[in-house]
Amino acid sequence: MSPTTVPTAHDRDVRGVPRHPLGRALAVAAGANVLVAGWLAYTVTNVLPARDPARIPFWATVACAIVVFAAVSFAALKARAGARLLRTATGVLGLPALGLGLGTAAKMLTHGGAGGNFEGYVIVIGALLAVHGAVAMAFAFTGETPGR
Repeated sequence: MSPTTVPTAHDRDVRGVPRHPLGRALAVAAGANVLVAGWLAYTVTNVLPARDPARIPFWATVACAIVVFAAVSFAALKARAGARLLRTATGVLGLPALGLGLGTAAKMLTHGGAGGNFEGYVIVIGALLAVHGAVAMAFAFTGETPGR
């Protein structure tokens, strides 16, 4: 890349780190959600069996879905020019992630504010998922196509 070339969202330096802020943001968002999935896995295996076993299938599914979305995001970051399928999949998965994340956080805020059982971790999970979804869509559907 010449000094006058503006990096696209898909350019990487020699270490494989994205040069463009959208690529870096996607890496951070996906990494944060992997940490959330790890925390959920710990909770599913160590906390819920004794406290709320009926919720194990739900939270295990959420953790698996987050890992899949993060894996697709990381694969899109590492993909070579022309890997449109991975970029498109990242963007398409970003829409439900954004919607579910915002909806979950908003529902908990209104439910908790109305005297319900307030669960702050649900807001954090929803917010991280929403940010990951928004960044994934921006990464996938904006900027130049690599290799042009």
